[in-house]
Amino acid sequence: QLMKFVRYEEINCIVENSPEKLILLGKSEKLVDDKLRTLVAKYNRYTPNHAVVYHSLFRNNPLPSRKWVSWDCTHPSSVAHNAGGTLLWNSMLANSAQRMAMTLVENPEPTCPTPESAFQSDGGDGLSAF
Repeated sequence: QLMKFVRYEEINCIVENSPEKLILLGKSEKLVDDKLRTLVAKYNRYTPNHAVVYHSLFRNNPLPSRKWVSWDCTHPSSVAHNAGGTLLWNSMLANSAQRMAMTLVENPEPTCPTPESAFQSDGGDGLSAF
């Protein structure tokens, strides 16, 4: 429910005095989210060395500003792609608690793996590491 956190003035290009458009956008977002969760459930642990993990960073955090969405107000901007990619990388080296504490920030610092680092995967049966 990404859009429930975004203020109307941040997405006035979608709303344009039409709450119906916002409702439709919310339904579309839920459909995509449900499909992503289905893919994760199907392919996580497909092989012993394979993990597909659902990351809820964008779902659990309000967008910091309008510059996080593109001109059409439905796709991520370059700011969101940059931050999302870096935070996705960081989340793979973080445990569940660290992952849940992550917030959307512009230009996040990438985490550098150490010899002790392990890619983290929550396989539904608790925290696992590769």
